[in-house]
Amino acid sequence: MPFEIKSSGWWNEEIFSPARFLCRSLLDFVYPPVCWGCHLSLSSDEFVLCHRCVKALPYLQQPALPASRLSWLQLEKIFFDSSLAVYQYSDIVQDLVHQFKYNGMTSLASLFGKAIASRLSQNGDEIEALVPVPLHKSRLRERGYNQSLLLAQQIAQVLGAPVNKGQLVRVKNTISQATLSRQERMSNVTNAFQLKQPEVFGGKSIGLVDDVFTTGSTMNECSRLLKDAGASSVMCISIVRV
Repeated sequence: MPFEIKSSGWWNEEIFSPARFLCRSLLDFVYPPVCWGCHLSLSSDEFVLCHRCVKALPYLQQPALPASRLSWLQLEKIFFDSSLAVYQYSDIVQDLVHQFKYNGMTSLASLFGKAIASRLSQNGDEIEALVPVPLHKSRLRERGYNQSLLLAQQIAQVLGAPVNKGQLVRVKNTISQATLSRQERMSNVTNAFQLKQPEVFGGKSIGLVDDVFTTGSTMNECSRLLKDAGASSVMCISIVRV
């Protein structure tokens, strides 16, 4: 179900300095922000997209699917139990995800996180812990934030489930998956992750969070570790499922 979102500013104050935040506010005053969808001016309670364009985003008709319904992934073995995403992959969603992931528009985590949490609540899924797919430490230094962690934190604010942000780590600095074939993606993430204390996941239903679910190779490798650690179930949670 579509929802409305209050503006929280263009910049994340934890990442950008107060001076830059002030500059952004002054620019917004001189050049009022417009909707990325219809290009009309945004009202004070709108952010990035107007309420009309939020409602018009291409929502998936079946946001939650069991792993048995994802046979097109062509994975040798699927370790997760289900996948939940909110949007179809359209031009505007692709642009918003790109801005969120690469261009520092971290406040989009609120829009995406609330949309995901709404779907999870409607679906009645019980999540005992949210686990964001981690970045390698060098990639994290370069980008300044992990978009999957920000997304998980926003989901947690609605659902009340804890975010486990330190146990799953990326030990292999993999190359970007965007231009790789399916087979190359699977090879790229093999042995790329580790769990520090596997026992903390024993018997728990886990929500594994990433921005985009494409071939499933990254989330499947993380799910393998979580299942080996004794997790009772793993749901792959993402903004988009391609």
